[in-house]
Amino acid sequence: MLGLGLPVRELHLEHRRRAIRRTDSDDQRTVPVRRSAVDLELPLGQQVAHQPRQPVEPRRPLGTAATDLEELGGISTGTTSWLVPRRLTGLERRDEGFLGDPSTRPTIFIRFLPSFWVSDATSSVTTIADTTPPTVTGLNPASGATNVAISATVTVTFSEALNASTVSSSTVFLRDANSVVVPAAVAYNSAAKTVTLTPTSPLANSMTYTIVVKSGSAGVKDLAGNALVSDSTSSFTTIAASTSSPPVSLWTGSTTPAIVDSGDANGVELGMQFTSDSNGVITGLRFYKSAANVGTHTASLWTASGQLLATATFTAETASGWQQVNFASPVAIVAGTTYVASYHTAAGHYSVSRSYFSAPYTSNGLHVPTNGGVYRYGTGGFPSQTYQGSNYWVDVLFSKS
Repeated sequence: MLGLGLPVRELHLEHRRRAIRRTDSDDQRTVPVRRSAVDLELPLGQQVAHQPRQPVEPRRPLGTAATDLEELGGISTGTTSWLVPRRLTGLERRDEGFLGDPSTRPTIFIRFLPSFWVSDATSSVTTIADTTPPTVTGLNPASGATNVAISATVTVTFSEALNASTVSSSTVFLRDANSVVVPAAVAYNSAAKTVTLTPTSPLANSMTYTIVVKSGSAGVKDLAGNALVSDSTSSFTTIAASTSSPPVSLWTGSTTPAIVDSGDANGVELGMQFTSDSNGVITGLRFYKSAANVGTHTASLWTASGQLLATATFTAETASGWQQVNFASPVAIVAGTTYVASYHTAAGHYSVSRSYFSAPYTSNGLHVPTNGGVYRYGTGGFPSQTYQGSNYWVDVLFSKS
């Protein structure tokens, strides 16, 4: 039909015929014609072409048109091919033709009025499927945005309407810097072609978040079933937390270990697992030092899976007691998420209190679980081993959002 090399489906439509008379506007003569009407239901976004199988009445000048098409929802008439619109405005009715409400129906009805048949005839309709995939055309917050409010919602705009059933928290979502998906309500507006994510709790300060839209068979699709070609991702960073209030820790400066010097002279990474009651930032780390625990000490902050978030080297240390270092930039953490704070000593002689974490420990909205003290022998790395609920006296400096 149209020769576009796309999948073709022919529908052979039997016409109900009845004789009528019509005045031809071109030659002002009355021409006997046979007229019938055919209803055809097509998916939105398909292109159609209609041609008669029998010659038309030769007495009528035809120009380029072989059929009459009722004008429905702005579709042009008098052509041999036209594009069924992807979206129509409201609920429309033309004579006996009927259009479904596009917000609830993925199809429309087109009424063909074939005319000028000289004998019993059938007609064929060739449909060319919509194969154009949807694309992401807008994002808010924009890609690379900074100082975004922690109360912000996320909107994603698409090039065309989507199949609402493909929009969910598994196809459009927000994840934090630790690759944890942020719980959020997902809403789709078909008229605006937008998806809105509303987090169920405020975002963390100074955190980089990534908007993800999934593609392929398990991703978003348009009304014709075309999927997004590839995953769409975009990142933004939230505003830093206020530093008007001082950070808090698990222990005060006057707290001391049961065993100040363990006597173990091996190099080891020592730390603790912890969570917080609220979003906030870790500004630095502390550890308790024995007089024999000499040399360079390095602080690290990790995710529960071992991803390194920040590191810093302690300077201007005292001979013993609590030592403190601040990170170059505060590290945002999310309430209820487990992190690990640790330091490394090459000399050993670390401080310890056995069975201290034989039960969960809580202070200042920070929590250490049972057996939350962790270690790893060697030159450093993520500590994950535990022993007798030991506390290795590592602490954090936490500022609440």
